[in-house]
Amino acid sequence: MIGRRQTSEVKSIGSLVSQVLEDFEPDIRMKRNGALLLWSSIAGDDLSTYLRPVGVRGSVLVLMCYHPAAAMEVRIRKKEILEKFNSLWDREIFTDLRTVTRSNGR
Repeated sequence: MIGRRQTSEVKSIGSLVSQVLEDFEPDIRMKRNGALLLWSSIAGDDLSTYLRPVGVRGSVLVLMCYHPAAAMEVRIRKKEILEKFNSLWDREIFTDLRTVTRSNGR
């Protein structure tokens, strides 16, 4: 129905504030930046040839994509890749992966 929100979209103010504060926490930022160096070992040679990490937006790992098939492969293997990254630390450091095709992030 138009005009009705799904319950999964509604978040409490407390959880939103908590997420924003977590994104500014130095420890989590260091872990996220360090994870960028591990991309090729996490993703494997096939994906790391056509995708490279270009940054982090909040808890989303942004990947530059050089081939459309690689972007599709990331979508298919997203859960597996996120689990590998997050299993390296004692907490969830990435919640999503995003592929971009241009250097300006669009």
